Amino acid sequence: MNTLIFTGDVFNVPSIEKWELLRKTVGENIDIYIAPGNHDVVRPDSLDIFKMSEFGKQPFPFIRYLDGTPLIIDNSVISDWEVSNSIIELINKVESSKVIIARHNMPVEDLSSLANGTGYKSNKLESVEQLVKKFNKDKSFYWIIGDSGGSAKLPRLSCLVFDNHTFLVNGLGQVKGDSLILYHENNFSEFVISSSEFPN
Repeated sequence: MNTLIFTGDVFNVPSIEKWELLRKTVGENIDIYIAPGNHDVVRPDSLDIFKMSEFGKQPFPFIRYLDGTPLIIDNSVISDWEVSNSIIELINKVESSKVIIARHNMPVEDLSSLANGTGYKSNKLESVEQLVKKFNKDKSFYWIIGDSGGSAKLPRLSCLVFDNHTFLVNGLGQVKGDSLILYHENNFSEFVISSSEFPN
């Protein structure tokens, strides 16, 4: 493993010390990318704290590569969940038959029931049918979405496939069955975390 991608809400209440501890814990030899969530950038002073950390210094969205596959890290909080025209243009311009997009919030209305928290839902979301029309048909798109799995009532991992788009939705809730999405040798797989500290 040489890259870790967090799809938001890394800390319930972030601080510069916590961001620094994340780097210290993981070590310097691992690339860490954060697609921020509301806890990371919305609470008082949290946006400034995130921007002061090494993880918030670059403008969003930005592109990195995993095993040669383009990975686009999005900040879906600032767009109020919406997949903005600027990120659609960026994604469509990428020269690759496969593109991975990492973001916190659900990009389509069809997935909104899987989101953590019931108090807020963006009114800017389109249906999956509407969204996929905006993307090239000759590429495969993989959306990694992290705003789910925060409680035992939500699934640990969900997958929606529509046309050439695959939406992988998960998150960690310190619940038995929590899982990570792995990407290795151009394939996705699920790794279930085993911990006796999680409740049954």
